[in-house]
Amino acid sequence: MGSPTVALINEMNPVIRGWSNYFRIGVASKVFSDLDNFMYYRAQRYMKRRHPRKSGWWRTTKYWGHTIGPRQDRWVFLDKVRHATLRKFAWTKIVRHRLVPTTSSPDDPTLQDYWRQRRTRTHATASPYRQLFQRQKGLCPSCHQHLENGEETHIHHVMPKQHGGKDDLVNLRLVHRNCHHQIHSSKAPLGVRRLLEPGAR
Repeated sequence: MGSPTVALINEMNPVIRGWSNYFRIGVASKVFSDLDNFMYYRAQRYMKRRHPRKSGWWRTTKYWGHTIGPRQDRWVFLDKVRHATLRKFAWTKIVRHRLVPTTSSPDDPTLQDYWRQRRTRTHATASPYRQLFQRQKGLCPSCHQHLENGEETHIHHVMPKQHGGKDDLVNLRLVHRNCHHQIHSSKAPLGVRRLLEPGAR
């Protein structure tokens, strides 16, 4: 049976990563610091509820430590046995949004190189998303249109997780929301349904 602490960390980390990546373009350093303080007090509350008869020193020794690697943070919430670490908002690097000149249109054929470079830099965010975006050359494998066209994007599992599919990049595709719905439709064309095949690339 897995540890409740590991389950909590695995549940929270994607939320923290996604939220901080979304707001990283703003003046977010102070907000990220405040959120980390909020998470600290929530973690303290969690420890007290799990171990109401233990001392503060015991809880601190069990649940708090430092990260291993280049990021030397000496005060993080973790499971020391299973090496699970709760991510901090402040670990997300702030990236300012770059304004587009008023004369630069995505429909201008003379600016295709500019937009291609801008899209590549824009998607240098969360590692799996960035790697999928670059691997697919910014195109949706279903409709072959650019992924950054204003539509919501989904990550599609070629081999569904309920059938044993993993979150490895080889099993993932970045697709538009509507394309994702079409892929999972029994009425989808053969070329689209082939994205469901485990051997698809």
